[in-house]
Amino acid sequence: MTLEELQSNEELRNFEFPVTKDKIFLGHAGVCPLPRRVHEAIQRYSEACTAQDQEVVQPASWLKETRQSAADFLGARLEEVAFVGPTSQGLSFVAEGLEIRKNQNVLVYQDDYPSNVYPWMAMAERGIEVRFLNLRELGVIRPRDVLGQIDENTRLVALASCHFLSGYRIDLDAI
Repeated sequence: MTLEELQSNEELRNFEFPVTKDKIFLGHAGVCPLPRRVHEAIQRYSEACTAQDQEVVQPASWLKETRQSAADFLGARLEEVAFVGPTSQGLSFVAEGLEIRKNQNVLVYQDDYPSNVYPWMAMAERGIEVRFLNLRELGVIRPRDVLGQIDENTRLVALASCHFLSGYRIDLDAI
């Protein structure tokens, strides 16, 4: 199944997302009803774990194959893809690994998901200025709001895509 098939085939979407039988489904990266194939994968894994040690249920090659699929999807190399726990942990790894100096800044949306705010706020302990996006309307982030609050010392703008007006892309390299 491809994303294009899922987008163009309502019957397939309804099958893959059973919640759509009774509700409008607006899934996001947070908490939402599970798609059918995730439910089935959890069932298979759970059943296998009743027969043997849960640490050895998945073959060793499964993790590498899954990382390669993600790399292919992202246009990355296998060694650039890692699985980590919660989003906040992954973003913390990124935040700690960035080479940002004391005279530089990051811009975040204070009312964003906590997992997309706290890792960047922690940079303040390293002397990096953490700026909070000033908005005219709560929850509505317009490109001009962002562009007006970055400068030559801004090294990162961290925004969860669900808050951004769709159809816009800001090319910071062009600024």
